[in-house]
Amino acid sequence: MAQSPLQRIVAALKRRFPSVAEPGADRILMLCGSHAVLGMESNALRVLCRLGYGKETKNYTKMYRDARDAAMAELPKRARMMAEASLLLREHGKETCKTSAPRCEECPVTSACAWYRAHTRNQ
Repeated sequence: MAQSPLQRIVAALKRRFPSVAEPGADRILMLCGSHAVLGMESNALRVLCRLGYGKETKNYTKMYRDARDAAMAELPKRARMMAEASLLLREHGKETCKTSAPRCEECPVTSACAWYRAHTRNQ
């Protein structure tokens, strides 16, 4: 299967900087504005998974790609918009949608949150 231009650039970044994985390469390309790709770190990824854009699994790469691709299908195809979405998701994950103690009572998107519905059904 032929690689897309984005996949070729990510592969080149990973060869040049072996410690940079796909999420890091995506973030570099997104933040420098050269590609409209949703580059996320773990806080943003957790938020997307909890909202139903992916499933939290032990395979981080698959979880990342699934959530990224699902969210990108609904976002404007502009690097600036992807960067803004990534930063907002990251902040929401750090401050509200925390790993072990999410503050759902403060969350403005509980009505759209699959994780919230699953964890508050019996309360």
